[in-house]
Amino acid sequence: MKLVDLQPESWYRSAPFVDTLLLPVAPVKVEGKLFIEDEKNQIEEICVRTEKQLMGRVLLLPTVHYLPTTAENTERFLEEIITQFGQSDFSYLFLVARSSISNISFRNKIMSNSLQVYWNLLSSIVNHSNQLEEEVENLTSSILTAWSDK
Repeated sequence: MKLVDLQPESWYRSAPFVDTLLLPVAPVKVEGKLFIEDEKNQIEEICVRTEKQLMGRVLLLPTVHYLPTTAENTERFLEEIITQFGQSDFSYLFLVARSSISNISFRNKIMSNSLQVYWNLLSSIVNHSNQLEEEVENLTSSILTAWSDK
């Protein structure tokens, strides 16, 4: 289920079963008037495919964008997002980004009240569909592992 497509009546029926948030995190890169969105598009595709496999328990949130040159501000922004979701009734938050965000200092299993937060750092830019499917399998496996650990 995607937040952007969510209708209130369907959310009321589904909400009791949804305990996991999936949050894509992608850089905003601009060269002149050209937006470079390779990373964003791939991160979103991996998250969409993962959500489809785990439909019914996962809510896919809109992508959070950051400027690659402002790691400190990005870290504070993401911490605020985690704090806000930590006050919700969700159990899991998976932040999904490329390894290029590795300069952010916090990592897996940040606990915020009852919310378990996981960083899923994807490998480099995907060049073919086998790599994309592998990333989807890895993310899906991470979520299933978190569910079984609780």
